[in-house]
Amino acid sequence: MLASPFWTTLPYSECLLFADDLKLFSSMNSNLDAVLLQSDLDCLFKWCTVNKLHLNNEKCSNLSYTRKSQPLNHVYKINDLVLSRSDSVTDLGIIFDTKLDFSEHINSMVSKAYCRLGILKHKTKEFSSEIALMVLYYAHVRSSLEYCSIIWDPIYRNKIEIIERIQNNFLRYLLYKKNGIYLQDVSSSYLRDMFNIPSLCSRRDVSCVLFFYKVINGSIDCTDILSAINFAVPARSLRNQGSFPNVYSRFKYIDRFSLYKFYKTFNKISGELDI
Repeated sequence: MLASPFWTTLPYSECLLFADDLKLFSSMNSNLDAVLLQSDLDCLFKWCTVNKLHLNNEKCSNLSYTRKSQPLNHVYKINDLVLSRSDSVTDLGIIFDTKLDFSEHINSMVSKAYCRLGILKHKTKEFSSEIALMVLYYAHVRSSLEYCSIIWDPIYRNKIEIIERIQNNFLRYLLYKKNGIYLQDVSSSYLRDMFNIPSLCSRRDVSCVLFFYKVINGSIDCTDILSAINFAVPARSLRNQGSFPNVYSRFKYIDRFSLYKFYKTFNKISGELDI
């Protein structure tokens, strides 16, 4: 029988656990904070040893998130073995980098999507049904471009366009199947209207709004996110008052937070949808 849960033995750090994937994290303001985190790592190792659970040090790494020019880089160990320092980590299929701009994840995702689209084209040379082609695209290409998009949704135009090019490529292939002519100078908006396929960017906006709608209405049980959501309560009634506060900052990175994107997106359509 296992002893008490390991998180009860970690007095200084917080943890996130999914199956056998564990993350310990803490805010580093001084060398003392790093020493305390190392103390929790030692407690974790002792707990695993007592309960005969093996930690694979090769799969353990250290990752720091900071905006400081000279971050505090402490050497952490498990069982006297130094943990490697990494610039990115893959967590449940999403690549998290130290800047949290998800450039590495987007580049990897786009590369894999082009491979899938190439296979789709190769295997459907004899296909003539538009519906069949679209279903295959939705299942094998677009689904991979939308996995956990609420986390990595880009804010920069160049990244948005890189992702959209994949769908534009497929739409031109669909037009070729329809007319027998491969046209390169047709606008993407015209093709989307022709085949009634919305842009990937607009679908990510809808996904973001639906996610927070479900959190607010209890379909998704996440008290941490729910407690962070603030409603706009004006002192007097205004004609164009949004349901949520408008967040302003001189730093661009604040737009990366999905919650603030939700505020902006929902306020634009608040007259059409009741949260």
